[in-house]
Amino acid sequence: MPPKKDQRQQAILLAATEAFKEKGFEGARMDQIATAAKVNKATLYYRIGDKAALYAAVLDFILAEIADTIENNVQKSNSAEEKLKQYIFLLAKHSQQFAPIMLRELASGGKTISDQALKHMGRIVESLRQLLQQGVESGDFRATNPFIIHMMVIGGLSIYATNQPLRQRSAKQHPNEHHPEHFINQQQAAEEIYDHILTSLSHPSTSGKKP
Repeated sequence: MPPKKDQRQQAILLAATEAFKEKGFEGARMDQIATAAKVNKATLYYRIGDKAALYAAVLDFILAEIADTIENNVQKSNSAEEKLKQYIFLLAKHSQQFAPIMLRELASGGKTISDQALKHMGRIVESLRQLLQQGVESGDFRATNPFIIHMMVIGGLSIYATNQPLRQRSAKQHPNEHHPEHFINQQQAAEEIYDHILTSLSHPSTSGKKP
């Protein structure tokens, strides 16, 4: 677990996270981030560095927080099913924050993701691998590819978290083609994803593959 940051640095990272989430790397301005963090620009540059360094620090900050939260909370549950639920729900809780940034990163090939941030991403997937393996050993889950399950979860949550404005626009222009279930909240979306993932894990495939 990374060392705790002091309050001023924490404030800078939180303000920068919001700026990069809303405006992306190019649109975010250092002076506005400094104002939101209640520090001057000189302090921001001294504490973190230039905008590229700040952006890298934000990615590391977000992913470390998610990895720590999952590791500290998922293991508190006993059954593999409950751990899977916690894993998905915790990602859903953080998805509003990280999804806009991470989707931009994935679209660009993740060129600005640091090695340390990649390590945190690995920790997140490893937590899933362990709980899925527990489910296999207990006979509750069939064997599967943890990374593919992770992609299904994170992909669904991230896209749902970021496409609300598009859904709203589409619903306004084509109201007859939209229904209330298109606008469930992020927690409800997580429950739907959990239900589908759990069903797929709990019932062996009938395609001829070994369970």
